[in-house]
Amino acid sequence: MSLIKTLSYINVWPDALFIHRRDYLFAREDHCSELKFRDKSVSLTNHSSRRHRVSRAVLSLLTSLVVTATPALSQTQNKVIEWSKSPIGSNNERVAANLKLFRQIEGLEIEDFTVDGNSITVNEPFAAAEDWLESITIRVRNISDQPLVSVQITLVLPEMGGSPDIVFCYGCSAVEKKKGFMPGETVELRMLGGGFYEWIRSRITEKGSISRITKAEISHVYATPPAGPTWYSGCVKTTNPRNACPRSGA
Repeated sequence: MSLIKTLSYINVWPDALFIHRRDYLFAREDHCSELKFRDKSVSLTNHSSRRHRVSRAVLSLLTSLVVTATPALSQTQNKVIEWSKSPIGSNNERVAANLKLFRQIEGLEIEDFTVDGNSITVNEPFAAAEDWLESITIRVRNISDQPLVSVQITLVLPEMGGSPDIVFCYGCSAVEKKKGFMPGETVELRMLGGGFYEWIRSRITEKGSISRITKAEISHVYATPPAGPTWYSGCVKTTNPRNACPRSGA
């Protein structure tokens, strides 16, 4: 008997189309932790302001020493963007009624991946600064015969156990959604705004330095036509054969 996985998604970030339910739970925990932390900080400031100022001075000195000693390390670390080794659409998944699952979305084509304005190749290391995730841009062309309302590509971080979902989107803002994505047109997918990267960064730094994040995995691809279900897969066509997704059964 073949394995069937049920994939559940919920729209929780204002601009995102789909974010995994596990990140919704993490987001709720973040808000609670933030409130508790703020309350604790107020209490410390009121009752131990002098000690708090001294501690901040010491922390600032230590931080400056670390930054001075290791400026090159964070700038020269190798990073990599890779496809999932088991792409969604190749594993007998069961999806919601508003999604149409494909082994590979053939109506879209990724023309290029850039990081900080520099073109990169999937599965090949490249040098980048520690905040490299924020500077990722994915250029996508609509090669289908119909307009699309929006396109979303979600990356996950293997070094974080997969979560949180990192969303790159065109058509998530009201202006882009109204404009649409016409056949033959090329658009750039960028990370969600509205403090989304700050939230991602805070999730990462809860478990250690952000500089330890060297890999991002292409996990989910969504394309929404004006009518009918959203196309969904872990793979999409690429212009450059070196960037091709190793989809099962290809």
